[in-house]
Amino acid sequence: MHEQFNAAIKNAKSKPAEAALYHSQYGFWLGRQGDWRAAADQLAAAANLAEAAGEEALVAEYRYAEALALQQAPRSKGKAQAALRQA
Repeated sequence: MHEQFNAAIKNAKSKPAEAALYHSQYGFWLGRQGDWRAAADQLAAAANLAEAAGEEALVAEYRYAEALALQQAPRSKGKAQAALRQA
């Protein structure tokens, strides 16, 4: 699965909104696998790309999902609090 997500992200590099979608899907998939830190990283990337694409509603959604993933990640409670304040 990792290779498929990475290939989709690579192919969408010139389209920030599409790349954001793939990063978010990858992040949600990683979360379902229990890899919360990696999920948060992917969701942060999705939020940044959505912001670059001018998709403000998605930015808020991805930041919130990132904060929830950080809450699940070991030793990330402080980062989760900061991310929730940002979302």
